[in-house]
Amino acid sequence: MQHQTLLRTALFIIALVLGISTLSGIFLTLKASEEIEGQAASKRAELAKLDETLSTIERQKAYDEATKKAKELAAKVEQKRKEEKAAAAAREAAKSTTSTSSASCSTPNSHSDPTRIDVIVNKKHCIQPLTFTPNTVSVSCAGGDNAVIASVAASDYKALCDAAKTAGVPLGITSSYRSYQTQVSTYNYWVAQGGQAAADRYSARPGYSEHQTGLSVDFSAGNSGLDSFTGTAQQKWMAKNAPTYGWVQRYTSTNTAITGYNAESWHFRYVGRSAAASYLASSAGSLEKFWGISGGDY
Repeated sequence: MQHQTLLRTALFIIALVLGISTLSGIFLTLKASEEIEGQAASKRAELAKLDETLSTIERQKAYDEATKKAKELAAKVEQKRKEEKAAAAAREAAKSTTSTSSASCSTPNSHSDPTRIDVIVNKKHCIQPLTFTPNTVSVSCAGGDNAVIASVAASDYKALCDAAKTAGVPLGITSSYRSYQTQVSTYNYWVAQGGQAAADRYSARPGYSEHQTGLSVDFSAGNSGLDSFTGTAQQKWMAKNAPTYGWVQRYTSTNTAITGYNAESWHFRYVGRSAAASYLASSAGSLEKFWGISGGDY
């Protein structure tokens, strides 16, 4: 402000020399100068405030980015911890689950031949031999997911998928043939997740899985998971139409006691068109009752 005071003094002296008539104009000029200076100061303050706002935004952005990275790292560490825990549990479980004895489930009967479509595999009757490998083919489901299934079931599987697609309910596939060794890994994984007692309700022990015959397929509604299948248009269509093509729902809410497994609306077993029609008409409710084979738990 000192320069403004000097300016006022200088202007006053000039006004005395030039005359009073010029004084008014000079002071108006001075006032305009002060206003310009005030506006400039205001703009400088606004710019300073804007700089501070930008700095705050940058600091917040850096904080958010650091927080995100920290959370991602923590999630990876936790996932790694869970994987290591699951792997350790699986190794422990494997000690008792990979040594299924064929002697303990060797009960030959009219439905024990794994090469036949009327074979029964359940908790009382394992596959003979335990490492049996069926003659399989890989077939797409109406141009969608592929399933590896026993060649004897391929034609009706294809017809089923084509019919579903035509009906506007295209089917997805989540699982089909699984080897003995794959079942070892699958079962041990579920044991690691919730213990053996829980795993036995929804996963077969190695050598006791229908999937090893190549005659079972787990279907899905598009990309949805197994638990989302119930109630979908695909599930309703399958419940009504699958037997027409030789496929029946293996595990239902009414046959849990004899199969030993929870209901699985997605798990279908191929038995052939004739047997499927007879099974449906019999109201047996399970293949065990239909073919007179014992069932229940291990």
